[in-house]
Amino acid sequence: MRSLLQEMKERFHEIEAASCEDCNRPKDKCICEVEEETVEEQNVTGALDGGAGPPKTPFAFATKTNKKTAEQLGYKLVQEAMDRKYEKIIESYTAYATGDAKITPEGKIKNTIKEVARQLQEIEKTVHYAARLKNETNIARAGYGPAVDKALNSISQRLIKISERVRALGE
Repeated sequence: MRSLLQEMKERFHEIEAASCEDCNRPKDKCICEVEEETVEEQNVTGALDGGAGPPKTPFAFATKTNKKTAEQLGYKLVQEAMDRKYEKIIESYTAYATGDAKITPEGKIKNTIKEVARQLQEIEKTVHYAARLKNETNIARAGYGPAVDKALNSISQRLIKISERVRALGE
């Protein structure tokens, strides 16, 4: 046992002696001793795939014939991921519908409507605060940027769909 520990200690000292003190890399791969060049501008997108050429995940939509090959190469199959997500949605609804046997379906709907009303009140308050801050700071809609503009449109569409569902629930 002592010889093993002694051997490990010697190997550790060898590795430590062969490593750079600044970057902890092996001296032959050290980046500290490389002369620094003055770079006026760098483009970090140069190494990104521009979309041309073969896809990076060729087996993402694998069929049964090449499924084994795709799994051997380590690609996550999109279909399986979608199936798992769909199962979670079904399980979520099942838990909601049958979760508490003491409450009737009417009572669950009533409780849900109360909860939605409470959450909408919080959302309304948050939107009011944001609108007030926008007015106080004189921020124009163009100052938000395209991502926020897209998000606002998405929220608006979702609210319209929710409104239609609420109307249908009340019929």
